[in-house]
Amino acid sequence: MGLEAAVSRLILKKGFEILNECCENDVVIVGAGPAGLTCALKLAESDVDVVVIERKLYVGGGMPGGGMFIPAGTVLEDSDAVPLLEELGVELEEGEEGLLLLNPVEATLKIATAAVDNGARILVGIEVEDVIERRGEVKGVVVNWTAARQAGIHVDPLMMEAEFTVDATGHEASVCKLAGVEVKGEGKMWVERGEELVVKHSGEVKPGLYAVGMAAAAVKGSPRMGPTFGGMLESGMKVAEEIAEKL
Repeated sequence: MGLEAAVSRLILKKGFEILNECCENDVVIVGAGPAGLTCALKLAESDVDVVVIERKLYVGGGMPGGGMFIPAGTVLEDSDAVPLLEELGVELEEGEEGLLLLNPVEATLKIATAAVDNGARILVGIEVEDVIERRGEVKGVVVNWTAARQAGIHVDPLMMEAEFTVDATGHEASVCKLAGVEVKGEGKMWVERGEELVVKHSGEVKPGLYAVGMAAAAVKGSPRMGPTFGGMLESGMKVAEEIAEKL
């Protein structure tokens, strides 16, 4: 016999072991963009059991694309995210008008790696199709393979319970919509105001459900900020701290 059976057997055994452990969690984060990854990192640093679900096969959301696929992004030099980026070894370059430049791919990879190194789990190719709700409180998510949903194949989902659920799905705020939260839709571009309000508006939007990053902006109708990423990271940091205090 060759190695083929062993490859399949090992992957199935380990994969189902991981998925089984993800059936019950302290926190489920939906979306592996910059806000979701940062939230996962800070929760994992606090020894919180956290899993991140991403419907695509890569992490980072829109961050790796920089501005219009151009390999650069910005962060306000007075952002609370700067110390985190420096701690992770992300190279920051002086810009102008109070802006710093960064490599968005580097930043994405280093945040994601740090999250995993601290114990966070990241599952890709999985999509949330509903939430678990008991007596008005969100208690986890209902999941299915992204490929099955895209193919239009009817197959019943599985569930992941959590004490807290975080919508980090970006502009769509899809988990908030599934949970019946009013989503106003993000406002027009205004970098400074958008960076300020995305942090302010990040938090609990329904018992057991939090919104971070552009999902929070979409819920509250605050401005977008384009490829300026400090607010995304600060948003994740803020919500992680709020959740950790409750656990």
